[in-house]
Amino acid sequence: MSTIRKPTAKATMPEIADEAGQAVEAVHAKVSAIAVPDFLKPVSDFQEQIRAQAQKSADQFRAQYETFKGKAETATGKLEESFEAANAGARTLNLKIVDLFREQANAGFAHIEALSSAKTFGDAIRLNQAFVQAQAEALQAHSKGIAEFATKLAADVVEPARASVVLPFSR
Repeated sequence: MSTIRKPTAKATMPEIADEAGQAVEAVHAKVSAIAVPDFLKPVSDFQEQIRAQAQKSADQFRAQYETFKGKAETATGKLEESFEAANAGARTLNLKIVDLFREQANAGFAHIEALSSAKTFGDAIRLNQAFVQAQAEALQAHSKGIAEFATKLAADVVEPARASVVLPFSR
C-alpha cells in the first residue's frame, strides 16, 4: 500500500499536487477492485430509476410550460386586439356623436333663421312643427345607427377577449 509522505521543504506545489493525485488514483483503484458494486447494485438501480423519473418529469414540465406559454402569448395578443378594437370603436363612436351634435346645431341655426323670416304667427307655428317633426325623425335615425354601431363594436371587442379567456383553458 502506498503511503502519503510529508512534503519536504524543497517540494514545489505542482509536485505535491502530483503526489496527492497519484495517491487518490491508487486508493480509487483499490476500492473499485472490491466487490462493493455487486452489493450496492440495487441501490444503484434505484438511483437510476429515480434519476430517469426526475428527467421524465422535468421534460413533461418543460413541454407543459411551453404549451402554456404559447397559449398565454396568444391570449395576450387577443386581448391586445380587443383593446385596439375598443379604442378604435370608441373613437369612431365619439366622432359619430360629435357629427350628430353638429347636425343638430346646424339644424337649430337654420330653424332660427327660418323663424326670423316667417311673415305670420301661423307660418312660425308650421315651421316649428315641421322642425320638431324633422328633429324627431333625425334623432330616431341617428339613435338607431348609433345603437347598431355600438352593438357591432361590443361584438368586435368581446369576441377576441372571449377567445383569449377560453383558449388557455382548452386542451
